[in-house]
Amino acid sequence: MRHEKSSSDLIHVDHDLQDFQQRAVENENQIPSLAATWLAINTRAKQSLGGLPQKVRRTPHRYFLHLLILLILPVGLVVSRTAAQPVVTVAADPAPEQAHAHNQPRPVLGATVMTNRNEPSDFQDEAPAAGDGPISDPDFDDALVIPASRPVDVKPATPTTTVSAELANLRNGPGTEFDRLDKLQNGSQLEVLSRHADWVEVRTEGGQTGWLAIDVLDLDEETIAALPEPAALPTPPPARVATISQESLNLRDGPGTDYISLVKLSSGLEVSLVAQYEGWYQVETPDGNVGWVSAEYLGMLPGVPERITVAESIPSSNPALVGYATDEGVNLRSGPSTKFESLGKLSNGAELSLLARHESWIKVETARGTKGWISADLVDVSSFVKRRVPYTDNVPALPKPKPVAKPKATTPTTRSAQPAGGGGGGGAASGDVASLAWNFVGSRYVWGGESPSGFDCSGLTKYLYRQIGVSLPHSARGQYSSAYGTFIGSMNNLQPGDLLFFANTAGPGITHVGIYVGSGTMINAMTPRSGVGAVSIYDRYWSSHYYGALRPYR
Repeated sequence: MRHEKSSSDLIHVDHDLQDFQQRAVENENQIPSLAATWLAINTRAKQSLGGLPQKVRRTPHRYFLHLLILLILPVGLVVSRTAAQPVVTVAADPAPEQAHAHNQPRPVLGATVMTNRNEPSDFQDEAPAAGDGPISDPDFDDALVIPASRPVDVKPATPTTTVSAELANLRNGPGTEFDRLDKLQNGSQLEVLSRHADWVEVRTEGGQTGWLAIDVLDLDEETIAALPEPAALPTPPPARVATISQESLNLRDGPGTDYISLVKLSSGLEVSLVAQYEGWYQVETPDGNVGWVSAEYLGMLPGVPERITVAESIPSSNPALVGYATDEGVNLRSGPSTKFESLGKLSNGAELSLLARHESWIKVETARGTKGWISADLVDVSSFVKRRVPYTDNVPALPKPKPVAKPKATTPTTRSAQPAGGGGGGGAASGDVASLAWNFVGSRYVWGGESPSGFDCSGLTKYLYRQIGVSLPHSARGQYSSAYGTFIGSMNNLQPGDLLFFANTAGPGITHVGIYVGSGTMINAMTPRSGVGAVSIYDRYWSSHYYGALRPYR
């Protein structure tokens, strides 16, 4: 029996050994497959995790912030519940009333239990959980959340601009009727606050707030359209006007009775107030006269005087009577007329003491002590000073006119006293310059010439007037100036010696000049072919190009 049992055991053991060896072989065969599988898993993991840092870096920061909040929230809930749990001490033998109370159903959260006296009971429910959950509204967009890394500026940006004008008046309201606060220079930096009509409210770099006209600022249309209206507009101040309360009130050229009266003002006249100085106001009348009147003769509304600027300085009532010559070669004459002889010529800017005046002439004294007369139009002097030059009728008698020789008849081969080119006759010419002009009919035309060897149009007129001591520029356009004479409005008022100007004969603008010699005749230098000749000013060509006339100062 023992032997059989042992054999049986050996057989069993041998069988188990074979099974173990077989499983070992199977396991050994599975190792390459497992290794390949593990290698594939490892490779895929590396591929997946290899790009993780880059994905993390690309993930918006707000997602990590939300994840952190979600992780902290449960901890906060647990802590808050734990802190809110009341400490309950259970008695060994609770009173029946207490037991009964504990058996009562718990009240609904948020409900108030009322006693029989209609008052809230002392029963306290568990404290609510602290904190709030995340937004779960499906319409909420996480993209609207401002990233923590970006600074938050809740205040909208204020538009800025600069002053584009040379000088701009900053006023305390949107209109010229408001007072000026300051003068802003070109390029001044400003913040733009609001807009009303054609004015904008601005703030300077120094913090001063005021209003400027839109057209003095560098603003585009889009910015202007986006500006809001101001919350409130300032009340317009009272107008800077007053009413004259005295009949025949003197309007003086300074603030005092020692100044000269300009005109007399009637009672009830409304005037604009310009400035004030020690009880006097500078005013402007409706017809443009500017002067001073005493405050006691003005009626003004309350608040108006405070709006009027105080003059910082005023002119003396006794200024120095001095003027200056306005042109080179101005004639200083022995009497107040071009018919008086010339005593000499003055340089441009020469200082002159003003001694007297007669009609449109001023008697002057040069720095060297020479006294004579000069046309008032050729003296640079303010009207304020000129009014103080004493008027006189004590002037020299006019010299007797010298007889003017008529031009002599000449043969066709010499200079002709008759008009060239079929123009009208020259017998009606009179005056020294007009008579002199006939002597040069037939002369050559030379561009730029201003001598008997050859003339162009303005060279001829310059040469003729130089013979009587009058200086003119060598240019038709330059000669047509009030600096050299008086403008003549109509051909009907022409006199011999007047200069006639024509436009568009050799380009745009004034391009030609001639001298009028009477009887509708003009002598002028025309072309190299025609030379200097006399023509009728009523000819179709000349009348269609006529621009105007000038009577030179002599």
